[in-house]
Amino acid sequence: MSVPITVLITTLLLFAPYSLGPNSRPQNLEGSSPSAITAAETSEPRIAWFTQWSQAVEEAKRLNRPILLQGAAPVCSGVPGMW
Repeated sequence: MSVPITVLITTLLLFAPYSLGPNSRPQNLEGSSPSAITAAETSEPRIAWFTQWSQAVEEAKRLNRPILLQGAAPVCSGVPGMW
């Protein structure tokens, strides 16, 4: 089975950016707008994960933010539930 060269070249060009990996972005952010800086580049995490309900409620009240509850069980075949 032969694949046309145009299909191979197109595939390579489409997936080339993904081959660079997660750290392929330039590290020099001087002159960048604040929106160009992602959460991974800031020192404070954007989502805080809590394993104790009381801690999560206390922090949500302190920050005046909603709570995203995520639950999972072994019988769910690895598919988490979101409420």
